[in-house]
Amino acid sequence: MKDCEIANILYNLSTDLDADDYADIYDIEVQEIEKSIYKLKESHDILYPVLVSIAETHKDMFDFCKDQN
Repeated sequence: MKDCEIANILYNLSTDLDADDYADIYDIEVQEIEKSIYKLKESHDILYPVLVSIAETHKDMFDFCKDQN
């Protein structure tokens, strides 16, 4: 799974039903999360596989915010 996909899913999980409130900052937030995920991956942080697992478990959330608009 790509870092951008993980970031998208994690962001969508964090907004849940309030997706409309965050639509204007969606791209910026997902990019910031993606940068953080990349840093975790590059530093071999134990948190990285945990985030991957969470994202893989919630693949259905990939386009959640986009579908809400």
